Amino acid sequence: MRMQTAKCLLHIGAPKTGSTALEKFLANNRNTLAQLGWQYPDVSLRGFGHHDFAFLIGGGYPEWAIPQARPLEELVQDLKMSLTGAPGCIMSSENFFLLPNPRGVAEILSQANFPPGDSKIVVYVRRQDEAHISWYNQVVKAQGYTGAITECIAENRDLWNYADRLKSWEEVFGRDNLVVRPYQAGDLLENDIRADFLSVAGLTPEHFNWHEEPINTRINADILRFQRSINRLPLSYPEKRRFHKQLIALTAATKDTGLFDDSPLLSTKQRKEILSTYAASNAEVARTYLGRERLFKEDIPDAPEPIAGEEGLTMDKLIYILGWILLRRDDV
Repeated sequence: MRMQTAKCLLHIGAPKTGSTALEKFLANNRNTLAQLGWQYPDVSLRGFGHHDFAFLIGGGYPEWAIPQARPLEELVQDLKMSLTGAPGCIMSSENFFLLPNPRGVAEILSQANFPPGDSKIVVYVRRQDEAHISWYNQVVKAQGYTGAITECIAENRDLWNYADRLKSWEEVFGRDNLVVRPYQAGDLLENDIRADFLSVAGLTPEHFNWHEEPINTRINADILRFQRSINRLPLSYPEKRRFHKQLIALTAATKDTGLFDDSPLLSTKQRKEILSTYAASNAEVARTYLGRERLFKEDIPDAPEPIAGEEGLTMDKLIYILGWILLRRDDV
């Protein structure tokens, strides 16, 4: 699995596969990476990843993202300067997968002296029922989404069709330059995306800082309902996200207390139906990139039917949530 021959590793996600944890690890270890021959360029880093490049190459900022003022041409010039003489380059953003433009990416990397033949595209893929659940949590808490999870699944079905999604990258960079890693126990080295990615780069773990802290934590079912209500208000996207950290902290503080509903958002039947729609695509990816028949393990835990709509959000629960936010208003 080691890719020492690659001069550039571009990690494109997919979303909800530990990308933020990986990007923070890479940013925190920039000096160590540089000593080992890999630059993780400090050019327009946003939340530890190269998201501005991904947005601008992908066609522009989505409405939920806060744009920065510098044009792509200026960022590219900074990138070229930062990589002058660098033997290797690592860049990362899950938004390269979310807003794909492989030809645009190849052009930018070529300008920085890393043409497609010298690059590897690294993508982590997550089983689709889990991906849909995690993505729903993300778009509600951070992107102002107001719909139910079933609506979100219908609207984002193509996002998790990995066979179709990877074809455009293969056409530009070549099949041999795509590194596809299933984001699941048993496939990830040490069950850790950071260790797995280092192995892809041909690096060993002993030189790196492995400090850990929770990143991009989910919110429970009741608090998701609360956030959806906030999202319906005529507020800007930053205003809708104002209580983001407080709601994540409340979910963590009340875990296993029974104070809030944290039942699964999808039933076992719904999960199986989702996987069945991707069965052919997953088999194609498994055969093409991994040389095996199955892409994912498909043991699905039994789950009851989820509570519909806002029925679980009682007045008492609303008081708990609002009280938590008010008592921590200095953190807002």
